[in-house]
Amino acid sequence: MGNRRMQSEAVALAAAAWLITGACVAISVRATRRLARLTPPAPAEIDARLRGLASAAEKTAAREGFGQERGEAERALLLAELWPRSLARIALASGTALAVTSLAKGLGAGGGPLPGGLIEFVAGFTGMALCATFGRQAKERASDLRRRWREAAKAAARE
Repeated sequence: MGNRRMQSEAVALAAAAWLITGACVAISVRATRRLARLTPPAPAEIDARLRGLASAAEKTAAREGFGQERGEAERALLLAELWPRSLARIALASGTALAVTSLAKGLGAGGGPLPGGLIEFVAGFTGMALCATFGRQAKERASDLRRRWREAAKAAARE
């Protein structure tokens, strides 16, 4: 009975490690994909918007609105970059903690081809690697979007 309990605990720890990894990767993917919604308007579109306004007060209000929109986009870009990197740390730390727990309990010792804790650590390391990859993608996309927002802001200031 004790051996069966140890086996079920080992399976539960391994499953928990892979579930945490899956959740971290899924959230990283979602954060990276959200960047597509933060695309600024084209400079020609900004020019067209401002030309359609009659008074200087309307143009000033439109520029202020654009500035607020840009500020919100900057905050969203920062968060989109931060999520995958943070989740990479969470995945690795969780996998390592579950591996240490498995080793401390003596699970997996003699019960399978892999020593106790290796499955949990591999799960955490895999999650870290995948989240870090999405973090690099998010950083590159955010950098490109920031550049495009600056160009759009210059177009708004010219008009």
